[in-house]
Amino acid sequence: MDNVRLILWKNVRLRFYHPFLTFFEIFFPMIVFYQGIVFYHTFQVPPTNGTLYPIYAEQQLYSMFKSPRIIIAYTPKTAFTDGIMKKTVQLFGTHILDYGYLKSRIERFRLIYRYLLLLCSSIS
Repeated sequence: MDNVRLILWKNVRLRFYHPFLTFFEIFFPMIVFYQGIVFYHTFQVPPTNGTLYPIYAEQQLYSMFKSPRIIIAYTPKTAFTDGIMKKTVQLFGTHILDYGYLKSRIERFRLIYRYLLLLCSSIS
């Protein structure tokens, strides 16, 4: 217990000999904390109303997806993905592009480009 008292007394004496450092160690963290709070409230973005989307019934959503403009591309070509895409076509009637048989990315890009040109020309 006497050792602790001795160390605390030594700490007080050292603080007495360095008043500027003591002041700096006590008040600098408080000043930085206060400035952080001030800057947080100064640059805080006021809350805005979020984007509200219209509410649609289930049948309205299905009719929107039956548009010929929707293209679903999928890969790899497996029995599982083919089954999912067939059910999607039955439900929505969308256009399906199968990329499973294409070997390179260039062929895929060319196919998408041709299909989009064809689709854009048929719409306009």
